[in-house]
Amino acid sequence: MVKNIYIHIGMHKTATTFLQDNLFPKLENSEFIRGDSKIGEILDDINYSHPIAVDIEQKREEIEIEISEIEKENILISREGLVGNMANSYLEFDKNMDFIYKLFPDAKIILTFRRQDSWLESAFKQTLHEGWTITFKEFTDTNIKRPLAPSFDYKMLNYLYFYNKIDDKFKDTLFVPFEMFVKDRESFVQNIGNFLEEEIELKDVKDRGKGRNRGYSLISARIAYVLNRFLGYHQHSLGFISINPIKRFFSERYNRNIFYKTLARFFYRISLRIFLQRVLDKIIYIKYSPMKDSFRKEILSFHKNSNRKLEEKIGIDLKKYGYYA
Repeated sequence: MVKNIYIHIGMHKTATTFLQDNLFPKLENSEFIRGDSKIGEILDDINYSHPIAVDIEQKREEIEIEISEIEKENILISREGLVGNMANSYLEFDKNMDFIYKLFPDAKIILTFRRQDSWLESAFKQTLHEGWTITFKEFTDTNIKRPLAPSFDYKMLNYLYFYNKIDDKFKDTLFVPFEMFVKDRESFVQNIGNFLEEEIELKDVKDRGKGRNRGYSLISARIAYVLNRFLGYHQHSLGFISINPIKRFFSERYNRNIFYKTLARFFYRISLRIFLQRVLDKIIYIKYSPMKDSFRKEILSFHKNSNRKLEEKIGIDLKKYGYYA
C-alpha cells in the first residue's frame, strides 16, 4: 500500500504543543508519529548532522521499515525542529528541506508560522526557560558575539522564502498563521483538518495543556534572569544549585517502596521553570514584552513586502493579523 505522508515541520512557538498533544492524536484516519518515535529519532539525526556525515540511503531504508509496519494509509509526522534550530537563525532550513525531499519526495508539508516580531519575542523567552541569561539585545543583535549562546537574525524570518523553497520541492503545502490559532481557533483547526482530509471540529479537541508552554510573565522573567546563572545548566560556570535537587533525592530511593516511587514521580516535574510557569504566572501574570516599539517597526517594515506576497500565495488575509500595514 502506498502511504500518504504529511510532515509538520514547525515552526517553534506556533501552537506546536497544542497540535501534538490535542489535535493530531485525535485524527481517525492518520497515524500520528511523534518526535520521540524511531522515525523522529532518525529525523533528529539528520537535523543535527552535516550532509557529508549522513548516509541518506541507510536512513531511507530505516524509515521504510518503520512505515511498512503502519496499517493506516495516511501518516502524519510532526517535528518542529525540522524547520531548523531556533537558536541559530534557522540556518539549517535549506539543508533540512533537501534531506526531507530525499527521504519523502511525495510528502505534503505543513508549516505554522507567526508574525516575525511576536515570534522573536517568544523565542527569546524560550532562552530563559532553558536556563540562559542573555539579554534581548544579545539575542537579536548579530554584531554581538557570545560563544555558544542562542541568537537570531530577524532577517532570516522570511516566510515567503520558506514557502517558495517548500513549494518548489513538494507536491502540496499548507501554511497557517499562529494568529489564526489565537483569534479564530476553529478556522485554524479546520484548515489543518481539511489539508489532512480529516473531519475534525474544534469541539472535539480539548486543550488539556492550556498555557503549559506560555512565555514567562514580567515577574517570572526577571526572577529567571537572576536565578538561572546559579542553576546547574551546562552553560553556567557559576551554576552550583541543582536544577531539581528534590528529584535526585527521591530518584535515588525510587526502588525502596511505593512511598518513594510516588514522590519521585511527583517531584520529577518540579523545577524553577515549572514553578514560575504553572504556579507564579497563574497567580499573577503581567505581560512581558522585551522588544522596543522602534525595533518592532523595523522588523515589520523589513518583512512587509514578502509578507504581502506570501498572503497572495497562501490565500489567507495576513493584513488583519498585522503582518503588514
